[in-house]
Amino acid sequence: MRNWQRSLLVAVVLAVSAAAGVGLVGNRAARASQQATGQQRFAVAEREARKAITWMPWATTGLKALGDAQYAQGKLEEARGSYGKAIGKDPGDWQLWLDLALVSSGAERTAAADHARQLNPLSPEISEIATTLGLVP
Repeated sequence: MRNWQRSLLVAVVLAVSAAAGVGLVGNRAARASQQATGQQRFAVAEREARKAITWMPWATTGLKALGDAQYAQGKLEEARGSYGKAIGKDPGDWQLWLDLALVSSGAERTAAADHARQLNPLSPEISEIATTLGLVP
C-alpha cells in the first residue's frame, strides 16, 4: 500500500469515527432528556435536549425531546415551537404532527391531528383520542 493510499484510508476512518461519535453524543443526550422528563427533572431534560440539538442539528430527536419536556411543564407555546421546528425537518413524521396537535387548540389542533391521521390512517393512538383532537370518526 502506498503512502497516499494509507493516508486516505486513515482520513476515511477518522471521518467515519467522528460522525459516529457525533451521533452517539447526540442520541445519548436525547435519551437522557426523555428519561429526565419522565422523572420530572425538567431543567435537566431541557439542557440535554438542547445538547442533542447542538450535536445533531439535522435530526428531529432533540427538538422532539425538548418539546416533550416543555409540554410536560405546561409550556405549550414553547412546545408548539419545538414541534414545529421538528416538523420543518421531517414533515412526514406523523408522531410530530400528533404532538403538535396535543399542544395546540382550535382549528390548529384539528388541522395538525388531521395531518397526522393522513400520514398514518391506521394509528391506534390517533383513533383513541380522535374526539379530543376534534376529528370526526
